[in-house]
Parts: sequence; structure tokens; C-alpha cells
Amino acid sequence: MGAYCSQISFTVLSILLIISTSLAQSTWRNEINLPDILGYTTLVCDFHTHTVFSDGNVWPTVRVLEAWREGLDAIALTDHLEDHPYEEDVIINLERPHQIALPEAVDLNLFCIKGAEITKKMPPGHFNALFLTNASALKSDSYQDALKAAMAQGAFIIWNHPGWRQPEGKGIWYDEHTQIYNNGWMHGIEIVNEKTYYPQVQAWAMEKNLTMIGGSDIHGPTDFEFRFETGDHRTCTLVFAKDKSEAGIKEALFARRTAVWVENKLIGEELYLKPIFFNSIDIINPQKPFTPGSDLAIRIRNHSDLSYELIASEKIPGWMFPRRLILPANKTTYFYISSDGKLEEKSTSLELPYTVQNLFVAPSQGMKVFLKVQVLLK
Repeated sequence: MGAYCSQISFTVLSILLIISTSLAQSTWRNEINLPDILGYTTLVCDFHTHTVFSDGNVWPTVRVLEAWREGLDAIALTDHLEDHPYEEDVIINLERPHQIALPEAVDLNLFCIKGAEITKKMPPGHFNALFLTNASALKSDSYQDALKAAMAQGAFIIWNHPGWRQPEGKGIWYDEHTQIYNNGWMHGIEIVNEKTYYPQVQAWAMEKNLTMIGGSDIHGPTDFEFRFETGDHRTCTLVFAKDKSEAGIKEALFARRTAVWVENKLIGEELYLKPIFFNSIDIINPQKPFTPGSDLAIRIRNHSDLSYELIASEKIPGWMFPRRLILPANKTTYFYISSDGKLEEKSTSLELPYTVQNLFVAPSQGMKVFLKVQVLLK
């Protein structure tokens, strides 16, 4: 009996080893469906992540594997220059996170951008510097010297989480930020950090021509933070790049061609959000004669990973159409329009006026669109 049990145990152990080896050798990638626009390639990026080389809880290669599996195109490792709680366990070398992560990123065709987080008290707060060549050169007690060192390397500099340690979590623009901005040491600003949206910071970005950034600021494993099985995702920056390259990402950031993707919202300039919306949908309009007073069925196919929430912004005399429309991600919505029966034209082109409530083109303000429908009258 003992030998028999031992044999069973050995067999079970062998099976488990085979399964674990198989799992280790293969995994899946979630391909994100968001349209390219205006001749640019849409890249999904996270420019704010941490590893054990500062106060994160994972190894640099784990950050790469997470990003690849979640469908991202690029990440930046932005460990704190000043905050190192694991220095008794990890030799703190500010160059190492990128050195460790880069070979894995190259193998997976993922861009891993070298960065660091300048970590000071508020004000001025924390700043991410991207596209560095020497992170160690930024280490300084003076935030001015740290920012100058980043600028000397051609870095793109982001003011992180402006609401951090502020009353009610709202951002305050201090004199220090005016100095930094006037010196040209601030190029972007986080209008969303983790899942916290700062409407007034979006206003600053629009007024001051700062690039809009959204970052996960992830410290723990992403599996612990997000419920991917329900469609959850980390906060990301969408970059509209001339080409899929690190240089292309850098050029787009300096040119302010970005939008922020948080939960089921997009935040950015109408210049970019409007083509994202219209490149995401197909309006399927049946070309058949319509009898006034009857119903006409319209279908809209949304082939993106973002669900759109629309509400009618005004009425059209003589016509009735849904006050509220939901266009679920990767699904087709079916609805009716109808007339009051008093139409005289042989055909008409309707523009159904809606506001897309989850596309913010100004602080907490949805984007107005017109859904064009052709109607052939009997």
C-alpha cells in the first residue's frame, strides 16, 4: 500500500511539474483594439511604474511581462531617486532597472523607456523624467539641479499626481511650478494618476500647452490591482506616433499628441478624441424606402475596446430617436428612429446630435458628435 501511494504521489508530482513547465513556457497577450487616427499609430503606454529598486514590489522584468500580457506597447520604469525602502536587500543602482528589463522588452517587441522619479516634498512634488541616459546624474538635494540634469539629457519631464498631499486631493499651482514651467522644465502633467482624475489639471494642461499624461503609478503586481477578467485595465497614455519606435513616442510626447485612458473614459483634445470615436464605429444604415410614421432600424458597430455612452444633446423637429445610447465595446447596437408622419421630402440626411459623455474634451465635459443617417422616403 505504501509503495502504491508513493507511486501515485510521484505520478501526481510529475503531472504538476509538466503543467507548471508548460505554463512557464507559454502565456497570452491581450490585444487592445483602439483605432489609429490622422495618419498616426496609436500606442498604449504607461510612463509611471516602480520596481524593487525603489518602493515597488516586483522585479524589473516582471513589469515588462505584465505590460506585454496586458497589450501595452511601451512602459517607463520610473523608480524614485530618493526613496529606497529595500536598500538592505537590493543594491540600489539607478541604472539597473532599465538594464535588467531591456533585454526582455526587446524580445517581446515592447519599448522600455529609461526614466526616474525626482521625489521632493510638496511643493514642488514629484517629477518623472523620461528618455534618460544617466539616471544617477539626477540625484541631488536640489530639485532645480535635478531638473537641469534631466534637461541636459534631453528628457521629457512630467509633473506627477498634482493633487498629492493637497487639500481635498486637488492640485495647487505654486510659485515653484511657475518657475519650473517658465524655465521650460515641465513638458507634461498627470491629469490622471492611478484612477484619480484631476479636472482642474486638465484645464492647466489646456491653458499652458502641457502634454496630458495618465499613469498607473503601479507598485505591486498588476494582477493584485486590476480585475482583468472583467475588462479592467491600468490607466494609460495613448500616444499618437508617426511610427512605432521609441523616437516616435518621444516626438509625439513633445508634440502633445496624447490622450488619457482611465477606466471607461478617454480624456484629451477634441482634435484626437473625435477621430478615435468615429474610427471606432460603423453606422449601418439600411438603404430602403421609409414610410413616414413608421420606424427605421439603425445599427452601429463599435469595434473598439472602449464602450461609448451617448446622450441626446438636442431635438430634431419631426423626428424621434433614443435619448440615450450605449455603444458597448466590440458589439453592435440596434435602435430605431421614427418620424411624426408629416415629412414631404423624398430623402433627407439626418444628423443625430449627441454628447459622448465618457470622452472628456474639457474638464468633466463630454464631446459633441453628430451621427449621420440617410433616410429614403417613399
